[in-house]
Amino acid sequence: MRLREVGREPFPGRWFAGTLSMVLVAIILFYPIFSSFESSSLASWTWAACNSLNDFVHGRLVPLVFPWMVWAVWRRRQNDLVRPSYWGLVLLLPGLLLFLVAMRIEQPRIALVGLPFVVLGLVLFWFGTRIARAMILPAFFLLFMVPVPGLVALISGILTVEMMKATYHVGNFFGMDLTMTGSSIWMSSGEFRIAEG
Repeated sequence: MRLREVGREPFPGRWFAGTLSMVLVAIILFYPIFSSFESSSLASWTWAACNSLNDFVHGRLVPLVFPWMVWAVWRRRQNDLVRPSYWGLVLLLPGLLLFLVAMRIEQPRIALVGLPFVVLGLVLFWFGTRIARAMILPAFFLLFMVPVPGLVALISGILTVEMMKATYHVGNFFGMDLTMTGSSIWMSSGEFRIAEG
């Protein structure tokens, strides 16, 4: 039975404003009370950590793109019926737990990892499963705000090693007498260096 038949109407426009207000409340309540080593708020720490030295300047755009993503979800779901669910509290708990762990060990990144769970938990609690499912992508998009220095170097290093291994095995498959040393592939005569990463 649809809730419309028992007298509950959809809230067009209200849940968009409600979702943004919940996220802002979560950020306003949680960000300022978290202090890192420099005694700054989580918001200011995140802004300072997203810099060109970390190769992570794009993290500053995430809070600007997030409201647009919520608006896009609202455009698709504005006529959905609101069906609040207490299961949202279950989803809210891991986010709050990660926040408390982050305060205990003074690691702001862990608090930022918990933010999508806080957002999804609040949306599920106030608006229900259907709208919460539509908010999964925008909520987890907030993870792009977590600065991870050296991530590009780590990924490119792993890719370089895998490419060297593949080149070595393909060369051996075709009958070349190759030797792989570190990130270099040598011919057996030692005269030609094929690649060095």
